[in-house]
Amino acid sequence: MVKVSKPRQDMRFDVPVVGLRTVEVMSRCRVSALGMDAGRTLLFDRAGVIAAADAAGIAIEAFPLETIGVSERPAAQGKQ
Repeated sequence: MVKVSKPRQDMRFDVPVVGLRTVEVMSRCRVSALGMDAGRTLLFDRAGVIAAADAAGIAIEAFPLETIGVSERPAAQGKQ
């Protein structure tokens, strides 16, 4: 599974989030890996998420935009 922000997403109001519920749903659906946008995804209860993911056999990796071939994803700021 991949959690990322959309291109030109207004990060003031709509931010990708990962938490314990994310890991619980992934485990029930037999998803084995989570990739996320480094620096643009909120991670709630980091220690709890890591422990739950380890127990469920789920790998978590955060990727900076540069590693996936994107130099910068501009965020919309208000009306355009």
